[in-house]
Amino acid sequence: MIQLIGFFLQFISRPLFLVSGYALSIYCFSILSGYPTNAKMISNAYSLKQIDEREADLLVKCAHHGSFSFIVYFVGMTIFHDIRIGFLLELAHILPTLIYFLISSNGKSEKMTWCNAWYPFSSAIYQHKIFDIIKDSLKECMIAFIYIFGFMLVCKVSLISLSHLFNSPIILFLNGALEFSSGIILFNGSAYSYHIKLLMSVFYLSFGGLSVFLQVYQLMDHTPFHFKSYLFFRCFHALASAFLVFIYLMN
Repeated sequence: MIQLIGFFLQFISRPLFLVSGYALSIYCFSILSGYPTNAKMISNAYSLKQIDEREADLLVKCAHHGSFSFIVYFVGMTIFHDIRIGFLLELAHILPTLIYFLISSNGKSEKMTWCNAWYPFSSAIYQHKIFDIIKDSLKECMIAFIYIFGFMLVCKVSLISLSHLFNSPIILFLNGALEFSSGIILFNGSAYSYHIKLLMSVFYLSFGGLSVFLQVYQLMDHTPFHFKSYLFFRCFHALASAFLVFIYLMN
């Protein structure tokens, strides 16, 4: 499916972003799918030579988003009880990566032909491999879920251990740095002001947390992955998103 969507997106991606249609389709899907599915898509696309090393390195930084449904509906409606806040957080979350994606792309990408896009999809149907593809996808999903819950458990155990060393306010801030979803839930149950809760929520969403870092690292073990630059961009993404929300709150 990414091949087909990438074919049409290349007419935007190649002149505007200087990347292939595959790369732009992965970026778009990362907004919908969230952590760590984005890392799996990048790893698969690189192993299949659908994207090159330059695009893989760029996508590791930019295609790093919490899922649209989690941000807009869960955080916006369930936690803040306002869907407009959900869309505000989503916009502040996406905008820094989109701007970086626009200004940091360089080089050229090969033009994708319709045959290259359609053949893998059509041959899978013609050769009755569609069920094999579904089976393989389910296996990959199960492996991803094992990593997700495994690393989340590690972070939870680490937090319990740290709670014996630090006081409650420090643990409250550390929670989101280790695992962003539980960090957002716990922080919004604290006595901090509404504005601080908004700022910390978008900061945690864009930063991702140690649990996400470990998941991405594991899923991209065969892909070009510069952890220092990845970590630096996570800090930039978190601060830029929080700054955008801060500007909104000042108006």
